[in-house]
Amino acid sequence: MDSIGNGWFFKELPTAICKCSSMSVLQLRIGRAGWSVSSRYAERLPVGRSQLKRYARHMNAVEINTSFYRPHQRRTYDRWARSPPATFSFSVKMPKAITHKDY
Repeated sequence: MDSIGNGWFFKELPTAICKCSSMSVLQLRIGRAGWSVSSRYAERLPVGRSQLKRYARHMNAVEINTSFYRPHQRRTYDRWARSPPATFSFSVKMPKAITHKDY
C-alpha cells in the first residue's frame, strides 16, 4: 500500500468477492470519507488532474462527508458524478440538521 495524504490507497484495488450459500456473488465497495489529499503531498501528484479522478483509480467508493455540515448545489453533485467511472459509488452523509436534533 502507498500512504498518500491522511489516508491509505491501494496500488491495485483488490477484488473482494464473497460467495454466499445461494451461490450469488457479493461485491464489496472500498473507500473512505472524502477524496482530498493533504497539501504536503499534493506537490508529488500530477498537476491539473482532478483529485476525485485520481482517487477513483484506487478505490471504488467514497463517502461525501461534507454534506453533513452544509448542503451542496445540484450542479456540484452532477460534476462529481461525471468524474469517476460509472461503476464508482458515492455514499452521501445525512445532514446534521436531520441526524442531530438540538433539544
